[in-house]
Amino acid sequence: MRRIMLVDDEAVITMQLERRLSSMGYDVVGTASSGEESVSITRDLSPDLILMDIVMDGKLDGIDAAEIIKKEQDIPIIFLTAYTDDKFIERAKNVEPFRIYC
Repeated sequence: MRRIMLVDDEAVITMQLERRLSSMGYDVVGTASSGEESVSITRDLSPDLILMDIVMDGKLDGIDAAEIIKKEQDIPIIFLTAYTDDKFIERAKNVEPFRIYC
């Protein structure tokens, strides 16, 4: 499991994660800044793992995007978020992610 995709609407966070993961030998095969973009890119790249932010602007937040991705490809998803609101965490759990990090 070396091919990772990063999804976050904060470019600085994405760049930091990409650098760190690359230095650890992981292949960051793609990045997305919205839920919609993540679904589209995942269809093309089929990464082994997705690190996904929960709260993003657009029609799909990270949870909605994860639900679509899991139905289509069953790719493991780890949610990374600064939000600890119970509403978001409960919704995220319903998607059955590999892990949630707050």
